[in-house]
Amino acid sequence: MRLASVTGVFALGGALGLAVAQDYGKKPEKAAAPSLQDMKPPAPIQDKLLDSFVGTWTVKSTFMGQPFEGTAKYEWVLGHQFLKGTEANKGPGWTYEGEGFWRVEGGEYTSWWFDNMGGAGTMKGKLEGSTLKTSGIDPKMGPFRGETKLVGPDEMTWWFEADPERDGTFAKMGEGTSKRVNR
Repeated sequence: MRLASVTGVFALGGALGLAVAQDYGKKPEKAAAPSLQDMKPPAPIQDKLLDSFVGTWTVKSTFMGQPFEGTAKYEWVLGHQFLKGTEANKGPGWTYEGEGFWRVEGGEYTSWWFDNMGGAGTMKGKLEGSTLKTSGIDPKMGPFRGETKLVGPDEMTWWFEADPERDGTFAKMGEGTSKRVNR
């Protein structure tokens, strides 16, 4: 009886192995191409936090201990799917310029940022009260984290710290205040 059981197990295993081997070489079934209706843009994103950034702002900040002043502009683009931010801040000897895009899905904020220092960072964030807590990675600065806080309808403060040595030791890199000039 035991021999029959063992033989049955081997036979079942062999049959399953053969079935898997036969399916292994087959191409997966091709998914149907999406229709033109499936490809149309989704509804515009509605988000109170991102809407509160829309407009032109004056920016006063410090970056690596040096003062910078300039402007930032935020506007909805690409069918109201992304909030685009453009920033230019003059400091001692040079001007920082950057552009980024924000999007929110399921309560999580994502940003992609590019600047004239060669930075190409990505960032994720969660809103806690009136504070957006963020973290991300930049190829030059390494891991970073920070907060942006809405102080009122026309003012926000922010700070961020980074770990350029990638050893778990974060140091403050910048902080500032932005005040809205117009919507």
